[in-house]
Amino acid sequence: MIDKRFAIEMQTILGKKTGELYFNEENGIINGFFDILHRNNLIHRESKENGEIEFTGEITTLIRKIPFYAEGKISGRKINLILKSENDNFSVIGTEV
Repeated sequence: MIDKRFAIEMQTILGKKTGELYFNEENGIINGFFDILHRNNLIHRESKENGEIEFTGEITTLIRKIPFYAEGKISGRKINLILKSENDNFSVIGTEV
């Protein structure tokens, strides 16, 4: 099992939001939490090879839940993701802690 924790910044239409991404990977399956906007949001998905990662989840805001699909790459201690929702794409960068 591989446990990862990243301090992240997500670029939104209202500016940068900070949080954390926690996940474990076991037998190619990713499960964890995307902690953003002061809420823990479950994530899950199969991992890919060569540091590529993808997962799905929902971001919970004060007024709604936003389902998303994320894809990106882990390179060394850095993670770069694009979160894709029905209406918007959000850039997420982070560093492993």
